[in-house]
Amino acid sequence: DASFVLLVQGICAYFGLKCYLRIIQDQGGVVGVLAANMRKVCTIILSFLLFSKPFNERHFIGLVLVFVGVYLGFISKNKAKSKAVRRKAERSEV
Repeated sequence: DASFVLLVQGICAYFGLKCYLRIIQDQGGVVGVLAANMRKVCTIILSFLLFSKPFNERHFIGLVLVFVGVYLGFISKNKAKSKAVRRKAERSEV
């Protein structure tokens, strides 16, 4: 029974890592880190929903701060990407 659980965990870990590496390959490291952080946030939210923990204002403030941090990371990545595209376009014009 325990060997079956370990086998299933190993298979899930393999496919999870494969997906994570594909995200990094296709979208870049910043999006990979953002996806990993969002997975952690979703895990925490699910734990509150499934295990009926008390949710107070401190939890809410922390959740908002995490989402703001993820959003700012996403925005900064997009700005850096657009600057790089503009620089490349300017170089090709010269």
